[in-house]
Amino acid sequence: GLTIDHEGNYWLTDIGMHQVLMFKPTDLTRPALTVGKAFEFGAGPNHFCRPADVAVMKSGDFFVADG
Repeated sequence: GLTIDHEGNYWLTDIGMHQVLMFKPTDLTRPALTVGKAFEFGAGPNHFCRPADVAVMKSGDFFVADG
């Protein structure tokens, strides 16, 4: 999944790595935020299982469609 928030940040989901990545528009080479542990699926605050999409609120809170 790909989401662009109100600040122009790019949010990507990677179902193979089980991660959500956020990139600033000024640096698309390195993620500014990585959520989830690479190649480790599961449940809980540090794990995803095939995250599919991200919704980002103006407050900065975000929600992940997972599993």
